[in-house]
Amino acid sequence: MSQVNTIGKDYTLPELIKFSIGPVVSRFFISLLHTLDDGLFISRYCGNYALAAFSIAMPMFMLIDGFGMLFLGVGTKSSILMGEKKNDEANDAFTTTCFLALVSGLLITLILALFDEKILILLGATEILMPYAEAYIGIGKYYVAAIILSYVFNRFFTIAGKPKVNVFVTTMNTILNFLFDYIFIVRMQMGIVGTAYANLIANVFSIVFGIIFFLNPKQEIHFTKLVEKPLKLLVEVFKLGRSSCVTSIALSVNSYVANLVLLSCANENGVAAYTIVNNVQFMFMNGFFGLLCSVCPLISYAYGEKNKDKLVKLLKNALIMTTGLAVITMLIYLLTQNLLIKLYLPDGSDENLFNMAKYGMFISPFALFIFSYNCLTQEIATSLSNYKISSVLTILENVVFSNLFVILLPNLFGSNGVWFAFLATEIATLFFTLYAINKNKDVYGYGKDGIATFLNN
Repeated sequence: MSQVNTIGKDYTLPELIKFSIGPVVSRFFISLLHTLDDGLFISRYCGNYALAAFSIAMPMFMLIDGFGMLFLGVGTKSSILMGEKKNDEANDAFTTTCFLALVSGLLITLILALFDEKILILLGATEILMPYAEAYIGIGKYYVAAIILSYVFNRFFTIAGKPKVNVFVTTMNTILNFLFDYIFIVRMQMGIVGTAYANLIANVFSIVFGIIFFLNPKQEIHFTKLVEKPLKLLVEVFKLGRSSCVTSIALSVNSYVANLVLLSCANENGVAAYTIVNNVQFMFMNGFFGLLCSVCPLISYAYGEKNKDKLVKLLKNALIMTTGLAVITMLIYLLTQNLLIKLYLPDGSDENLFNMAKYGMFISPFALFIFSYNCLTQEIATSLSNYKISSVLTILENVVFSNLFVILLPNLFGSNGVWFAFLATEIATLFFTLYAINKNKDVYGYGKDGIATFLNN
């Protein structure tokens, strides 16, 4: 079958790097443009209060992202089915999940339309920030369904054997976002609402392109029919996607808590500085997400195929590639951090704001290096249908440690303690990551004795 020749191929390390390089590079540079897009345009042309309001609204959209990531479990489900040579079932699972994702997104839009002001108050919007936040959400609520559905589409471009299509769609989304941000904010002076309109246009493009692509029956993954028991499928998909979901929701909560902490000890400028550091941090994280989005479907396929040798080879190569990418990322981060801050904050910006952002940018790359291994382990566990490991590590990292340290450390170090929270979180999580790796060495066959008990399941 054509599917086997794509994600079912036995890749060498050079071949795997070639397969993954496009998504890695594109996710990084596209995220760079996004980082220099919404945040930069808002910071330079709308002011610090608009940037702080943007940060206040972000936990809500991160929460929506988290819900959308629940549906990504269908990627693991379909990849395993393809490894078991059940391609028709893989297509049906994909089709049904897309439909359910669309309906869910529309329901969330309705909720936001009814309760947007109350939600913003809950998120901590001050009297100064409320007008900016309301303007942004007023338009942003209309592309929630597109955000959720685009997550599924982007994952399945790679599963369909077309990672370059994923690169193209993401690139076009970013270019459109950047272009219309310039038109609406700089030329038409629409303020923060211009960012929301730009996002709306970019997301509509992504969804229309995805629908056209997956309507083609010649694609390895395409729209077919709904399964007879969609709720049963949804439960299984949510189990597979809950690790990524918990991560995003926890990051949303962590961002919310950090905003409140910074508002109390560093006012709106503290929130603005946190937004800059977070945007840059997420930009570098995206390179790892691009790598994992490429490699994890291959791992799921090998697992469904019960091919121990291929699975072990993929796991080792994924570790090698992650290490290489982590070193490169850290070096780029350290060399460009001052330049990135100056892109956000032109000459004459508040000196206190600049110093807070600079301090956070110095701490972040060290935390990001450790994050790469924690993230790799969690995503691989999900790809192997190991719900327990992925969920426990995710909860420890993004629920327990992140919120514990973001509350505790500012009490010890003042506002600078917020920047150490990410580093402390990743160090604490790493101990449990190493324990999980060692405990499961004989389950998947990467231990020295070569035992692989999953073959007998």
